[in-house]
Amino acid sequence: MAATRLAAALAIVLAAGPAAFGAAPRAASGSACVGRYVLVRSSGRLVDRGRDTIVLDTTSAVIDPACGAATVAVRPLRRGARITARWLGCSGARVLTLRVHASTDCTLLEGSVTGHGRRSHVVAVPSTCGDGVLDPGRGERCDDGNVVDGDGCDANCGTCSDSTAFAATWDAIQTNVFDRACTTCHGANASGGLDFRAPGTHARIVGVPAPDDPALLLVNPGDHHTASFLWLKLEKGTAGGHGEVAGPGMPIGPPLPADVVDALGRWIDAGAPETGIVAGTEALTKACP
Repeated sequence: MAATRLAAALAIVLAAGPAAFGAAPRAASGSACVGRYVLVRSSGRLVDRGRDTIVLDTTSAVIDPACGAATVAVRPLRRGARITARWLGCSGARVLTLRVHASTDCTLLEGSVTGHGRRSHVVAVPSTCGDGVLDPGRGERCDDGNVVDGDGCDANCGTCSDSTAFAATWDAIQTNVFDRACTTCHGANASGGLDFRAPGTHARIVGVPAPDDPALLLVNPGDHHTASFLWLKLEKGTAGGHGEVAGPGMPIGPPLPADVVDALGRWIDAGAPETGIVAGTEALTKACP
């Protein structure tokens, strides 16, 4: 029965494909996998199949919402790769370790989570709208296992916000950037001391020194390109470069579209206002950026 459920879950993911559901986990350089994975099978109490999501980047891993960012080690194999990550003080364990084998095409993770003398076997597949697993970290507000409108959950699993709902560019940034891409790490986990959850995000980032680089502000009104740490990290994740900024680009997982990052820069250059629509920021305010 378990094997049947796993096969069904994989069939949903592979048949739907990225065109139907947006960005899917992908193979990156060095056989690393990048993306979000929901658990279709797990044992033990270290992870929760209905709650936890594995988020991978080329250098970082998160178990959302339980464990913040940890450094990953990737060992290429003849078929796929071995991915290992270790957290300190997570899920009630002094040391929690994730060890999974990733398939060559990054569509399947299988392995274990160990800690506190316990072990959980896990099987994970790409998180997609229509897989029947609610994943708030990718903006899902519902997931009833299909992509049919009019049955209580829309074909986008509630991830898209109608542009007419935004009275200000800032509101769109909170919804379509922070809520959808950043609060996995910078929410309850407050990775790096940053919390991007509403309310109060604007006051916590505009004109505030960056914890990792006090010489920069998180958002420096009027100067996105050289003095706004947040924009530089997002641009680094999308386009690369910016070696002057420590650490990897953000967010962990699929990068933001280039037009969204550009629109965020326009908002900063306009003074990073909390009210009003800034010209040229349509990429942020449209329904599905």
